[in-house]
Amino acid sequence: MSKFLRNFSRNAKAGDYLYVIIDEYDHFANEILTKDKESFKDITSTAEGHEVLIKQFYALLKSNYRGNRNGGIDRFFITGVSSVSLDSVKSGFNIATNISSKPDFQEMIGFTHDELSAIIDETVDFSQLSGVTKEQIINLMEENFDGFSFSEDANEQIFNSNLCLAYLDALISRKRIPDPNEISLNDDAGKLRGMLSLCEDDVREEIVKAMFNKEPIVTKLPDKMNLNSTDYFDKAQMISLLYHLGYLTIDTEATREEGISSFVIPNKIYEKLFLDYCRQAIGYQADSNKDLAAMYEETADITPLLETITEQIENKLNPQSLGKFSEMALQLICDSIINNSRKRQLTSYTEFYTGKGFADVLVKNTYPSGHYFLLELKYLHKKDDSKSAVEGKFAEAREEIEKYREGTVLKEKVGNRPLDSYAIVFVGSECRLCKKIN
Repeated sequence: MSKFLRNFSRNAKAGDYLYVIIDEYDHFANEILTKDKESFKDITSTAEGHEVLIKQFYALLKSNYRGNRNGGIDRFFITGVSSVSLDSVKSGFNIATNISSKPDFQEMIGFTHDELSAIIDETVDFSQLSGVTKEQIINLMEENFDGFSFSEDANEQIFNSNLCLAYLDALISRKRIPDPNEISLNDDAGKLRGMLSLCEDDVREEIVKAMFNKEPIVTKLPDKMNLNSTDYFDKAQMISLLYHLGYLTIDTEATREEGISSFVIPNKIYEKLFLDYCRQAIGYQADSNKDLAAMYEETADITPLLETITEQIENKLNPQSLGKFSEMALQLICDSIINNSRKRQLTSYTEFYTGKGFADVLVKNTYPSGHYFLLELKYLHKKDDSKSAVEGKFAEAREEIEKYREGTVLKEKVGNRPLDSYAIVFVGSECRLCKKIN
């Protein structure tokens, strides 16, 4: 390559220059980064006498840039996910400008709502789809594939284009509405775990807690993310990496209110991936096809759910996991049991925004005349067990339910369906107290 660039510069006619385009420059490096931090450092090493291929490659391009001297390269255009690979080679390629967060380029990264609408019109023949409407499809895709903002000044959120196209392909080929969870993300909980291992335990716990509780994570993105100058990323660097990889996105409304960048999970597909990570973190894998018919039918009996939670805690978690068990873990298990139950009549939403705060679990019921459920879950370790402690937890749950039921978002979600609200207190694996709040 060096010989080619020298020959081009020597023989090119006046005004002839190269435009270098590099697509997915960091794909292989990010794969290594999620699995082996030290190997990533090796391939991006800049230590004198140990410069490796990545630095040598970009240093060669830089040395042939006509802005530095009489080189033959006039422009570069590089696409990738994160700047961490280039940042980690430091001065090897310090002539580039990152345009990712500039508002003018926000819409080139995904589909706008108008673009997606036009694509659906061009590709989907609804006469071949019994009972399926364009409005249904767009609503499903908004919930699962929308929500991305890559500039604080973005005027609208955009869709993940790859997921949208894969979903529409499944819709057309199957001639029915596909389950969004069946669309491959090319990401998984293991990759997220690898990313989160790049920061210290206390930073990871802070980030995971905020993500689970759907709280905006406020931080200023760093200018550089050089992993060769540190053993672990700090909070701002970790958030930057998760943001660039799509696990988080800019909450433009909160950012404008706070005056500093705020980040949230973009949509339900990435929320599910994050919950899968949390389940792995506590060593839990749900059994599928549990029978919750008594819950979704007219009887609206949640006893099978509570019994299954107890059985899962006792049989699916090791003692080490139980020692770190929390209300978050209880929500995760409850969510898994419901979403994987037989016949799939029930859908669970953890940390559901009601308009008056976030309820632990909202259960949607698609069974005709079935009830919706609002579950507020509290947990005590056995060592903390006492009558007053249980009653205190129950009082907290009841107070929260009474507040959440006044939320307009919850009322709109439930509509005319009956809503059964339960305050539930577990002590260890035992459901010690469960009362319906009228």
